[in-house]
Amino acid sequence: MWKKSEDEKIGVDASTSPAPKRAAGVEEPSMVGRGIIIKGDVTGNQDLLIQGQLDGTVTLPDNEVVVGRDGRVNATIEARNIIIEGTVEGDLRGIEQIVVKSSGDVSGNISAPRVGLEDGALFKGSIDMEPKSHPQPKLQPLPDDESDAPVKDDEKQQAIPGTGSA
Repeated sequence: MWKKSEDEKIGVDASTSPAPKRAAGVEEPSMVGRGIIIKGDVTGNQDLLIQGQLDGTVTLPDNEVVVGRDGRVNATIEARNIIIEGTVEGDLRGIEQIVVKSSGDVSGNISAPRVGLEDGALFKGSIDMEPKSHPQPKLQPLPDDESDAPVKDDEKQQAIPGTGSA
């Protein structure tokens, strides 16, 4: 009547099965476990999952940082992508994107080209979504005296009869 999964057909218990394999060349993220407390600076070239406590700075500009539901961070975090499910006190700088999930709580400033705050997320701070890769256009200063400014033919005022304007 009900279709059984392939694991059930061959008698494999899914709760003890190994996790699915990642694509070749993709490493598992490093993890700060629930019982771990780190005080200091964290740098490297691998994704990071924080389930424990971290005080200091996290600088992983080419990688993703996830603060899990049990994660407690008092640090400035800079990473390619940042996902907050736990609690963070400190500034977040995302190269691409920052997402604060519904279980997340952030007290600090957020800076990234793309920012997402899910319904229910707690946030206190400011958000800067100005992309760093696009330079701002330079504004040309206005001439000091308007009489020196060139006037195009289509911009010249036409005389309005009876008003004395030229």
